[in-house]
Amino acid sequence: MDFRARSHPSWIGFAVHRVSGLLLALFLPLHFWALGSAIQGEARLDGFLRWADNPLVK
Repeated sequence: MDFRARSHPSWIGFAVHRVSGLLLALFLPLHFWALGSAIQGEARLDGFLRWADNPLVK
């Protein structure tokens, strides 16, 4: 296989764009869940924040 193209700035930009898109796809559902919890009330948001403070989630 020819990997010369992987050192090209365009390929590096493609890779960064792809990774940032995947990270955003993972972050947004959790963010919307937190916002929904905040809308539903303080107790519900506190429950979400306790869950988010879990070492496995961090």
